[in-house]
Amino acid sequence: MIAYIKGKVIDRFDGGVVLENNGIGYEIFCSAEAFNRLLEKGEGGVYTYFQVKEDGVALFGFDTKEEKTMFLKLISVSGIGPKIGIGILSGMRVCDLATAIATSD
Repeated sequence: MIAYIKGKVIDRFDGGVVLENNGIGYEIFCSAEAFNRLLEKGEGGVYTYFQVKEDGVALFGFDTKEEKTMFLKLISVSGIGPKIGIGILSGMRVCDLATAIATSD
């Protein structure tokens, strides 16, 4: 499994970046926090979730371990897949999401 990638941003696309590490470009769908930080600095690292499906594979990147942990909790809920999970995390900070869940808001 790929748990963390650090490299230089060589391209961006809607919702993600291509990070180059040791001559390999990794296409990573990012949370808004990770996306903004990587674009601002032009380089950096992300904690990753590697998804394997019948029709392909995908990498999802997160700014912090806590963000990745929240993502894993979100996708454990029936009906929430990685793309929806990353969308939820991109809409609010992890601490705000945790509070909203805890208070049933």
